[in-house]
Amino acid sequence: MTRVSVVELPDNRDRFELAWPALLQHVDFAESDVVVLPELAAGAWFGTRPNFDQGRWDRIVAAHDELVSRLGDFGNAVVIGSRAANVDSQRRNVAFVWSQETGLIDLHPKAILPEEPGFHEQTWYHAGADEPKVVEVRGMTIGVLLCSELMHTERARKLGNAGVAIIGVPRATGDHQRWQIASQMAAIASGAFVLTSNRSGQSQDDASVLFGGRSMIVDPDGMILSVTGRDKQFATAAIDLTASAAARVTYPRYLDYGER
Repeated sequence: MTRVSVVELPDNRDRFELAWPALLQHVDFAESDVVVLPELAAGAWFGTRPNFDQGRWDRIVAAHDELVSRLGDFGNAVVIGSRAANVDSQRRNVAFVWSQETGLIDLHPKAILPEEPGFHEQTWYHAGADEPKVVEVRGMTIGVLLCSELMHTERARKLGNAGVAIIGVPRATGDHQRWQIASQMAAIASGAFVLTSNRSGQSQDDASVLFGGRSMIVDPDGMILSVTGRDKQFATAAIDLTASAAARVTYPRYLDYGER
């Protein structure tokens, strides 16, 4: 069995700094093999601001470089998250997987970016064009969907076809029911376990923006195995990765959709 953990962490940085040691302790005590962080976890959510600020972007990138340097604090756990980075003169939100033996593995830059009040992502970084990549760590085949990419179920299906057993989904979202439904549909479409972690509480920059928490562990048939909430900041479940391989040959995963 593989022990996996999801988390909800406050956007407010003072509360975040209090929650971080508790997260490390939970991962240690739960003997987590995999932990998923919220999207761009190293800083307060900056997407509330409709105007780009180069100085703030530089500080955000530096904060994520520091976060990456501290991932060894998670011990033996494989960490899934996203980081702000400058790649080939482009500002990116990059999905990553980290482990002690591999170090940081960057996967793809976020491809689907909203632009609306509270979530001015097109203002702050550039969309990537790459398909989600797959990485194998300790015999686990892992893919990542970054927040709004979860809404494109075809991306999850393609990850399933590539053999992923785990899809990590770092998020920065409200509490609309769509996020649970999309997580369940991604699991059903791919035949993978979906692990999604979110921010929680008021945005530090804009109190009108509320992050919904409700981080989830979903099995390949869309059943929710564990979920966080107001009194449960971290959630862990033991999963059998062979269930993903079995699910990929059952309905609806075996269907041939063709190139339409």
